[in-house]
Amino acid sequence: MPLERILLNYNGLSKRPSLFQSLTGLKVSEFDLFYTQAAPKYIANEARSLPPEDRKPKDGRSYE
Repeated sequence: MPLERILLNYNGLSKRPSLFQSLTGLKVSEFDLFYTQAAPKYIANEARSLPPEDRKPKDGRSYE
């Protein structure tokens, strides 16, 4: 088998289903279903957890 470059991201791994399953434990279709259910919840949670621009810690420091 010739050595080939495989991208370790969704686009690269989804083209190699057996490798995708070996690395993730999921079939590509199972991951797709999980992602469509989890992504909106993750995005909503991230939006809630980010501090508002004008919010500062009680001691006056900034978040930067």
